[in-house]
Amino acid sequence: PVPRSAQELAQEVKAFLSGLDPVQGTPLSPPAHARCALRLLRCLPPARHAALQHLRGLFDEQVCSHLLQREGSAPGPATKASPGAEVVQEVRRALAELVAANPRAWAPGVAAWASELMGQLSSKYAGRPGVPPAASLNELLQLWMSCPATRALLDIYSQCLAAMVGSCPDACVDALLDTSVQHSPHFDWVVAHVGSSFPGTIISRVLSCGLKDFCAHGGGDTAPGTAGDKRVPKIASVVGILGHLASRHAGSIKQELLRMFHESLGSSREHHKATVPFLLQLALMSPTLLATVSPELVDSLKPTVLNQLHQHFSAVPRDELDGVVGVVVHLLCHTSAGALRTLRFLLATAAPASVITAPGPALHEGVREACERLLQLLLLHLQKLVHGRSSPSLAECPARPVPFLEALRPHVRELCLDTLRLERKRCLWQHQLLALLAVHSAPHGAAEALFFLLALARTPEELALAPQLHAGLRAVLPDPLPAAELSRNTQTFLSLVLRCCRGSGPAIGAEAAKAVAAALVEAVCPEAAGAELAWPPEELARATVERDLRILRRFRQHPLLFPLLRLVAGGHPALCYCSVLLRGLLASLVAHWDACRASSTVASPWHLRASCALVALLAEGSLLPPVLGNMHELFPELAPFEVHLLLLSVWGYLRENSPLPQKFTFQPELGVFRRDFGRDGDVGKHLAVLHSVLHRNIHRLGLLAGRF
Repeated sequence: PVPRSAQELAQEVKAFLSGLDPVQGTPLSPPAHARCALRLLRCLPPARHAALQHLRGLFDEQVCSHLLQREGSAPGPATKASPGAEVVQEVRRALAELVAANPRAWAPGVAAWASELMGQLSSKYAGRPGVPPAASLNELLQLWMSCPATRALLDIYSQCLAAMVGSCPDACVDALLDTSVQHSPHFDWVVAHVGSSFPGTIISRVLSCGLKDFCAHGGGDTAPGTAGDKRVPKIASVVGILGHLASRHAGSIKQELLRMFHESLGSSREHHKATVPFLLQLALMSPTLLATVSPELVDSLKPTVLNQLHQHFSAVPRDELDGVVGVVVHLLCHTSAGALRTLRFLLATAAPASVITAPGPALHEGVREACERLLQLLLLHLQKLVHGRSSPSLAECPARPVPFLEALRPHVRELCLDTLRLERKRCLWQHQLLALLAVHSAPHGAAEALFFLLALARTPEELALAPQLHAGLRAVLPDPLPAAELSRNTQTFLSLVLRCCRGSGPAIGAEAAKAVAAALVEAVCPEAAGAELAWPPEELARATVERDLRILRRFRQHPLLFPLLRLVAGGHPALCYCSVLLRGLLASLVAHWDACRASSTVASPWHLRASCALVALLAEGSLLPPVLGNMHELFPELAPFEVHLLLLSVWGYLRENSPLPQKFTFQPELGVFRRDFGRDGDVGKHLAVLHSVLHRNIHRLGLLAGRF
């Protein structure tokens, strides 16, 4: 600026303060008054604050004029620029010259003035007709960029930031953060534009200023999550600014966050100690930032970094450390980015698959213990989330999906493969996680997990994992499948087993049926596997009452067992190997009908069906002669005591003619085993009770008498 004499400066000050022309004594027009302030701004440093304060009114007037013109103007030729608009451009040029001449002296103050004024104007005119809502960021940006006054302010701030980028941009960025705290979300359009123009600078300096403010408000001395927006005001603005930039500059944000994290490890400086809590607080407040950085962060956690992290937290008090761990568990549960990668990292660190140490720095034992504790707390928290959901029925959509488990749903096969490796402690954790995932994504997730565990298993130990998972799921998934789907699944399973047992011919192979029989005995009553096939005498049968009742309960719980027994019965003499199951069922049914005081067997529908099915499959397996094997047709028409007597006659026949494979002979021409009941002696004495029952009910059963 041209140097002015003291007298001239005095006249300018007098004119500025009074608002009167020093020569004519008339009031100064707003443009003339603004030019007077501009001259003082150039020539009189002590008047800088007052001059800038006065220029606020000029910009406010121009913004108001622009909005009024937008509301009332019709399309037509462009109007000539007003004197006020010309002064706005003069202010922009003058401030640009001052900042360029001496950035350190002018840039911080001018940047703070410009950003604060933009925030005030954005908030003041936010509710005005024609101004888009804050959520419509693109429309809002177009509106304010078309206004010469706000465009000039944005240019002024950008020039200040550009002038300070190479030396110390923190003052300019700090001003942006302060304004964002006061005027968000109406100020977001400024943040979006400046961030797009200076992404690298804004990202790094916003994080740096946010960390300093976090430390200044004591955020580093408390667990993340307790120092929120009220105690640390700028952190919300940091999250908002980075959120705007994440869509286009996610890579730069990720690199800066990782740089801050790794730089803080091994440093004793106060703000470095607060870096990890600061980053955790950012992650809590912004799922977008968490998803951006979490996969690469896990990959960067090499043994050296983990050891540094352990040392970093070794001096932290126990209660603060528990708070940090709680936040980490919360973040793990609520992020879906890289969930499988994170899980495998935790498992590998907590329980290495090999005791052989890999080349490189050894992992500190405290790191393994910390990861083990983290895994246990993660599983506990997931359990609370899964079983604490408000969905009353599995038929409804889950009220609160768990992002971590949602991300693992497409990877059920990989999780099952990892579980089937049966690696030390890992297997237990993986099995618990599979159960939680199955419940979370029921009913299809449970079926999928069981399918892969069964299909991928190669050894008996691996195969045992599926029943363990199923037992746990039954306790928490009581809702049955629809009847039609259950019937379809049953038929599909039986068709598959039948196809496996038939081999190349239509008949069921004896050896295949024997294998199914052995599997049935092992599944229903493992303690009786390998027991005697011969029917026990009366005194020994009384000693197995508890086992017999347990067998009956298993058949009642699993309707599939009777069809499987019938399948075994088709492969003579395989049913003999199920002798212990047949004895238990028959003894329990005899006891039930003996104790039943109802007038009709229809009063016990399941026991009636079970009695009919048992006698029918005994006949199909050639363990009863046809004349006794047809008696089940009478059961629905009889009284309970009569069914009891008939089943006792079946028991008597089987005790005298034990179900032994030796009683079957192979017929080469047919390729099957057959039993000749003529060798067993007279069956007439076992028919006496049957004939007596028929005689007693001849009025209802006369048509069936000829079959016996």
